[in-house]
Amino acid sequence: MFTKPADIEGQLQFVLQQPGGLTATYWSFMIPRAENAAYWTVVNALMIRGYTKAQIDQWDRGKEFEQDIALWFLLSNHKAASPGEFDKGILGVLDRRGELATTLLTISGIYQDPAGTIGQTAHGAFDTSADLFVPDDPNDSRIGSPMVF
Repeated sequence: MFTKPADIEGQLQFVLQQPGGLTATYWSFMIPRAENAAYWTVVNALMIRGYTKAQIDQWDRGKEFEQDIALWFLLSNHKAASPGEFDKGILGVLDRRGELATTLLTISGIYQDPAGTIGQTAHGAFDTSADLFVPDDPNDSRIGSPMVF
């Protein structure tokens, strides 16, 4: 992960204007969950574009995106519970998931081309003649019909 729960907590205190600290145990439960969700949102969005996990974990702007998306998750959930405690306009600023589709990935300031397979979060072909449920005989009459157990 790019950031730590304490970093997200500090930013959340600022947004909620609670500089003395967050007292609710709700936050101690939700902050790590939001951090994890934000990290994997970033990873999945960039892997689908063809970047490898190694490239993503070195991304210069990873911390920035993870923190903003984590705050968005937290405040979106908090908004439902307590809608009057913060400026709701900030939600649009923090929801940066859409930017992940087009933002550049740089490592130490150098643009990186995707090193993985574009469009798939894993590797390998989706369908080959060596798949598990393909009959051994290419002339088998069951090819193209539903599997019967």
